[in-house]
Amino acid sequence: MKEKAVYEVQEEVRVPQSSNVVCDQIISFPRLAREGEKPVLFRRVEIWDKEKEEAIVFLSNLLAFGATTIAAIYKDRWKWNCFLRR
Repeated sequence: MKEKAVYEVQEEVRVPQSSNVVCDQIISFPRLAREGEKPVLFRRVEIWDKEKEEAIVFLSNLLAFGATTIAAIYKDRWKWNCFLRR
């Protein structure tokens, strides 16, 4: 997710205590909203990567999954894409 993205937090989701999840939110993007319709919701999960010592933000439409599951899915997908680019 781009750092300057404009979004509205619809809901703060409880973060697991013993995990690297920093923030878990249900968000919407005002620019995508159509008049008279419900906003399209996304999951914004921020984790702390100990190896790189930086925060990583994942954006997903998987609203029913837990934050740690979403982070694991995207981190594995990223590793696989890097492997294929070699």
